[in-house]
Amino acid sequence: MNWTAAAAALCLSACAGFWGAALLKKRARALQTLVLLLERLELELGFSRAPLPDMLLRLQTEPPFDSFGLLSVCCGRLRAGEPLRDAWLAGTQTLRPVLRDWECVRLRAAGDLLGATDLPGQQKLLLELLAFLRPCREQSLRQSAAGGRLCRVCGLCFGCTLFIMIL
Repeated sequence: MNWTAAAAALCLSACAGFWGAALLKKRARALQTLVLLLERLELELGFSRAPLPDMLLRLQTEPPFDSFGLLSVCCGRLRAGEPLRDAWLAGTQTLRPVLRDWECVRLRAAGDLLGATDLPGQQKLLLELLAFLRPCREQSLRQSAAGGRLCRVCGLCFGCTLFIMIL
């Protein structure tokens, strides 16, 4: 009975550590893709001057963004006839599990303005959003590299400690 409980404690602690590391990696990946998307939108607004919903629909089929949840939901809602503001808000809800609350609030606020401003206003808004998200992305990448290892090691060490204490 003690062996079973000790083995279960070890496995659960190790799984918790690996799960924490996976969450850090998922956050870093989501922020990386979000920054790439916003950079791409900002560049295309300057060159093509196409409406933002059309750009979003076109970008959804391109490889780095084809599996990005925010863009998939947003484009689905745009195809259903919703305005850009509502579609963007629905898309930001997909990032809620991996982004911090204040990052989600900033993205939702950007959605309110993206559909309501003219081209120079959209470009300015995207530049401000990029200036806000780039440091978050850099910090997340650092945390994912160092914190991921730490989560796995701590999970295994805690599991080993529980294993020894139970026996």
